[in-house]
Amino acid sequence: MNNQAYINSIVKANNMIEITTNRQKQNGTVAFLCVNTRAIYTSHANGYVRRKTWNYKTGKTAQYQLNRVDSATGKRIMIDDNVERLCMIINAMQNYNKTFNKRFWTDLVPSK
Repeated sequence: MNNQAYINSIVKANNMIEITTNRQKQNGTVAFLCVNTRAIYTSHANGYVRRKTWNYKTGKTAQYQLNRVDSATGKRIMIDDNVERLCMIINAMQNYNKTFNKRFWTDLVPSK
């Protein structure tokens, strides 16, 4: 299985949709939409991984860098491999899904 087929199988298995625009594709960026949370995850050619969220209460968006920080220098650690960036996206998506579900249902169901 080649690299692209492997990535496609991971995306399909994790209920994500690739939403990369032509401009992003030219820049080497790949974007995925998480169906559950509606968060957008982007993998950039320069090594950054980001998540863009939308607050359903306020209508505002926020963007977060998911790369780890080097404790000695305080700089972000870039990830050169596409598959490693995709694995980071999947881990972040699964963790965010857990917290999103808790927060979402807490907001919908009034406490006693």
